[in-house]
Amino acid sequence: MEGSTIVYNVQNAQGDVNNTQTIARNFVADRVDLIFANSTPNAQVALNVTKTIPIVFTSVADPVGAGLVPSMHEAGENITGTSRNPPEAIRKTLKFMSEAMHLKRIGIVYNPGEQNSVAQIKAIQAEIERHGYPLQVVEAAVANTSEVKQVAESLIGRIDAFYVITHYGQYRRFGTGRVGRGRRGAEDSRLHRRYRVFKTRWICRLRR
Repeated sequence: MEGSTIVYNVQNAQGDVNNTQTIARNFVADRVDLIFANSTPNAQVALNVTKTIPIVFTSVADPVGAGLVPSMHEAGENITGTSRNPPEAIRKTLKFMSEAMHLKRIGIVYNPGEQNSVAQIKAIQAEIERHGYPLQVVEAAVANTSEVKQVAESLIGRIDAFYVITHYGQYRRFGTGRVGRGRRGAEDSRLHRRYRVFKTRWICRLRR
């Protein structure tokens, strides 16, 4: 803002909840004026450590289900933000997969301990049932992003495509993010070449 001096303290938890808790507590100890939390886990931790410092969240699939706000039309006592899932996005994605791509079995890799993942799995299943799409969901659980590649490869041959949900950090393991260096980077690159990647809603179709 013009005439104001704003100091930004940017911290990266690297997807580790222990790091997130430490960072959040440090913010409270430093008496920051506002906490900006990117992702559901970061917003939840921030809300757990302070009920007075304003919190603004983003990249949250289900703010209500995550316990951040009482409803989509009402902010919490010291928290508000934006959801990254437009109401029609899942329906349109499933419609495209069923009617345009003619898929039958879709694989979804998700973290059952992460609210975004669970909310999207439930929403996908509900939309399939509501609209009668002839799609079968094959779920595969992971505990962290380091397991995504191995678990995804275990589904090859059992599914027609991957539906990569907007899980915190997960889509990078499908080659939609930065390709790493060294041995891991080479493995990620081979995985990327094996799929056709659609970054809008992250649909990955197996190449025949």
